[in-house]
Amino acid sequence: MPSPARLLICRAAIVCFCLLPTATVGGWIVQRTSGQFAIAQKAEWERALTSRLGVTVAIEAVTYPSHALASLKNIRLTDPETGDWIAEASQIEVAAADSSWQIQAWQPRVAADRLGDLARLIEGRLLREAAAAGPPCVITASELLLVDGNEGQSLLNVLARLEYGLCGPTAECTFHLPSAENNSAAPVRLIVARNRQLAPPTTLWQLETSGNPVPLSLLSAAFPATHRLGSHCRLDGRIAVENSGAGLSGDCSGTLHDVDLDALVTEHFPHQLSGLAKVNVERASLNRGKLAELRGTMQSHDGAISHSLLAAAQEHLGLVLATDNASIQPGRSVAFRQLSIGFALNDRAFSLTGSADTARPGVLLANAAGPILQAPPQHAAPPVNLLRTLLPDNQYQVPATRQTDALVSLLPVPDLAPAQTATRPAGHVPTRLAPAAPSAAASPIRQPALR
Repeated sequence: MPSPARLLICRAAIVCFCLLPTATVGGWIVQRTSGQFAIAQKAEWERALTSRLGVTVAIEAVTYPSHALASLKNIRLTDPETGDWIAEASQIEVAAADSSWQIQAWQPRVAADRLGDLARLIEGRLLREAAAAGPPCVITASELLLVDGNEGQSLLNVLARLEYGLCGPTAECTFHLPSAENNSAAPVRLIVARNRQLAPPTTLWQLETSGNPVPLSLLSAAFPATHRLGSHCRLDGRIAVENSGAGLSGDCSGTLHDVDLDALVTEHFPHQLSGLAKVNVERASLNRGKLAELRGTMQSHDGAISHSLLAAAQEHLGLVLATDNASIQPGRSVAFRQLSIGFALNDRAFSLTGSADTARPGVLLANAAGPILQAPPQHAAPPVNLLRTLLPDNQYQVPATRQTDALVSLLPVPDLAPAQTATRPAGHVPTRLAPAAPSAAASPIRQPALR
């Protein structure tokens, strides 16, 4: 081959295999670092996440530190209708590794009053509409802050995993609470699983506290009824309920600490019951949103009960009101030292046992003057009589049928106007009373927070 031809071929090879690739890569780098490309990438991420999650997603900037890593800066999730913020994070890194998506969040914050929306988002968007198969998605955060006004609740070592099985997608989240003695203890575990092999498909919600009492305020947005247990109530136990569209069905058990009896009774019914209680739930069974069975015990110290509630319990539940206790006066609240009740409810009967006085079996309430209220041996009353005890007949007529549902907390009962009779004095203020006998430490007064 003549020398000019060889020289021409060498020059063409240099241009094709050296200069053109170098120019192409350089142009690609320049184009990716341009402002317009960054804006387009940010808009593409925002559109994709907004469509996937069903909330408005705003991102300040998107960068690519490596070919398999995307870094999102200042992400904010807001309600598409109201514009109220739901969650945010200072930075999120998304990486593709080991046939899964690895997502790490820095300084994530979630509005506590929007946890119900997030629960519906998880079930509706991530579980119901999820594809039949896909790579697992793992989300980690060293700390997540639930913001409630000027207060907050931290969750530590948060690990969430979304994966797809034979029955359907499953989301699992584990975390520790700052109050735990050490982070080596078993974490709190929350599982949400969709079973598509059933007809109709169901969603399982399962919570295991693993010995770490969890503030019920974390559940109040998703389950507003937990407000009735008080703002400082904590749950240590297990909940497993299934939603098939016809209502929740399942079981729960555990211990409720610091149940506010004022929030449970006084603020919703024309009676007074004050004190902080510890409730041990041996079993609570739900069947399509209705309470089918409830067993457990309740303990409280240094509280108060209105005479109207004592009289209603005597009339409708067949309990025995003491006649020789001088502290029991019509129209006046009675201070108690000890409340100790065992309870069992099903569709046939509501029964009570008492252990407030070791010398006399069946005593439910007692103070320094002696027993206040007592349950007879083998006590049993119709479940509907619990409604009659809590609700005055002149405001709510309770049909004596099972179709009226079992408990007020599970019924859409009408709002009550406080009865200005012997039930309690007008303008009653729920209080924490000091012990019936002299004590060095007095209980604090609790301000009312009517709902």
